[in-house]
Amino acid sequence: MCWSLEVSVLTGAAAWVTAGYIMKRNVRWDRASALFLMAVSSMQFADAFLWWDGMAKGADGTCSTTNWVTSVIFIPLILRAQLAVRQMEMRFKLFTTSVTILVCAILVGLMAFSGTWAPAAAWHYFTNRACSTASLVEHSSPLWGGINMPIFCFIIYFCLAMPPMLASGRAPECLLFVGILSTALSFEDAWSSKFCSLACALGIWYLFYSGPPLPPHTREHVKEKGATRNPFLKFAYAYEKFCFGTAKA
Repeated sequence: MCWSLEVSVLTGAAAWVTAGYIMKRNVRWDRASALFLMAVSSMQFADAFLWWDGMAKGADGTCSTTNWVTSVIFIPLILRAQLAVRQMEMRFKLFTTSVTILVCAILVGLMAFSGTWAPAAAWHYFTNRACSTASLVEHSSPLWGGINMPIFCFIIYFCLAMPPMLASGRAPECLLFVGILSTALSFEDAWSSKFCSLACALGIWYLFYSGPPLPPHTREHVKEKGATRNPFLKFAYAYEKFCFGTAKA
């Protein structure tokens, strides 16, 4: 997916139009799902900027400012926004659980794995990524940061994104989520293209399914909104009010 400027723009626009429709529909999880879909599909617009830039390097080995800013600033921000949106859906109550799972994964990785499965590979990626380059795999997205994203980066992503989904009764969506991203295991150098595939699949999923019944905490936001001075929780309450305050059952 997202193997060209045109495909990236068209699939990204289609995902955002779908998000706008389900946000207006506003049944159960619709607004929360729409915001997550917009966060995921923002990757397609980042890819579009990279395709538009051409990802060429000058004689001195440097790339353009557009490439550097998109690769080093915007793409990491988009990925973190996806995780933040998921955690806010459960008012950050699953954040400690998610971090605990991640710490356990890091310890297991340090003891039992090597290569791209090891935490060291993720650290190397985070500290050495720079400008993106075109992938050598046909019909693939750009190679983010110019380095093949190691598997442990996706383990980190799963550890932080999955607990809120499982705790709120969205296991089928979670399986779809993991299944699509995991297919990249069969395509070396093509990890990032799976986020475009994920956005398209989630758009179809959300279009036909508004999610399970809302958990009780989503109906208590008005009562508890002023009970904390924590700015993160206050923002989470405002987010809840927007997503669930007027949602149809």
